[in-house]
Amino acid sequence: MSGGDRVDLIVRAPRILTMSELGIMEDGCVAVSGGVITYVGGGGSCPRSEERLDLAHHLLMPGLIDAHAYTYLLAAGRSSADAMGFRPGPDALYWSALFAYTTMLLSGVTTVRDSSHDPSILERAAQRSGIRVVASRLVEPGENAVPWSEITIRTMDGWSPGPPTPGTGRVALDVSDLESPFDVGLVRSASASIVAGASIPLGAARVLKDAGVGLVITPSQALRGRWTGGILRMRSVGVDAALGTGIRSLYAIPNLLDEARIALHLDAMGGFDPNPSPLIESMTSVAGSVLGGGVGRIAPGFRADMIALDLRKPHLRFPSGDLSSALLFSANRGDFDYVLVNGEIVVEDGRHRWLYPEGIARKLESVLSSS
Repeated sequence: MSGGDRVDLIVRAPRILTMSELGIMEDGCVAVSGGVITYVGGGGSCPRSEERLDLAHHLLMPGLIDAHAYTYLLAAGRSSADAMGFRPGPDALYWSALFAYTTMLLSGVTTVRDSSHDPSILERAAQRSGIRVVASRLVEPGENAVPWSEITIRTMDGWSPGPPTPGTGRVALDVSDLESPFDVGLVRSASASIVAGASIPLGAARVLKDAGVGLVITPSQALRGRWTGGILRMRSVGVDAALGTGIRSLYAIPNLLDEARIALHLDAMGGFDPNPSPLIESMTSVAGSVLGGGVGRIAPGFRADMIALDLRKPHLRFPSGDLSSALLFSANRGDFDYVLVNGEIVVEDGRHRWLYPEGIARKLESVLSSS
């Protein structure tokens, strides 16, 4: 792109963490047209644009990606006798998703792969909130011929007679609660392209990686006593994995950064060096590779999903010069001053531009109390 070309939006920042081969850029700019990044380069050669976002003191980076979530569990709660078999009504599902998506955006998450028994409601909530959602239909054992492009199978235990949609759609297999020994053959029989869980054996992980199956680690599963290691453990044998909040909604509002901290601490207890960089990758570039759709990097051709943090905030200044540690260990909900999805500003000055979490929470409480 030449400097004379006109684009929809220019975003300038003193530091851009691209999560691509471009690395970290100083005094750079990002050009956006039609919701897609068309140019990334030095600030002196930015294309012309009617709209500009000048971030004088911010770090600009790709939006975070929650690669495996069950936001509908907000409506169940930990006290539910059968939370994992819970099916909320349409209103409870909508308001649970809308509340989760709004708070996710405030926490820097711009894309979520979310599962429920009615994914069309997830898409409606995502459209209202401004987040990007990969809505997946949650399928129970025995259900077949599911008419949806994204499918999540919670467990293969007792599955019969076979994959729900042979040869069509994309299947994610959640093995977190798998009672029988892990079997790569189960993954193949389900035609799964994504496997999520907190207890994926390393040998199986290597086989799945070689077969082109994307892996997602869900640290909240450790709260149910199931943890054999996560992102750092996988990386030690040459396997990259994305990060997801999984069943966190049973216990708290989904928070991907908290999940990353849980994963890092648990792996550190297992003897792995607590290096934050692989965790940042698991929420951006690696997650984008698992989900597809051109997300997770700031580079030409990728979706213009970006977040910005003001590095002048005291708790983000240290450790000095270590962006990954500052982000992973110190950033909190509300630290993301700007969140853009498809090149549109959704969060500005740390606040959602058109939604109020307090009001959504009250509505969700009202819906749940009347159901």
